[in-house]
Amino acid sequence: MDAAPDETSGRINVTMVNRGSTTCSATGFAGVDIKDADNTSNPIERGRAQPRVTTLKPTHSTG
Repeated sequence: MDAAPDETSGRINVTMVNRGSTTCSATGFAGVDIKDADNTSNPIERGRAQPRVTTLKPTHSTG
C-alpha cells in the first residue's frame, strides 16, 4: 500500500518482534536506508517524535 501524499515523501512502518524467551525493552527509532535503482543509498530523515521505552513480552510485537 502506498500512503505517500506525493512522489517525494511517504511513510515506512517498522515492526519489532521479540523472538526471545524473556521480556525485553527497547528505546529509540529504527533507521531506514533506501537504495535507488542505481544502488545509491539515501538515509531517511526521522520525524520530531521523542522515543519512548517499549517493553515486549516473548512473541509480542510493536510497530
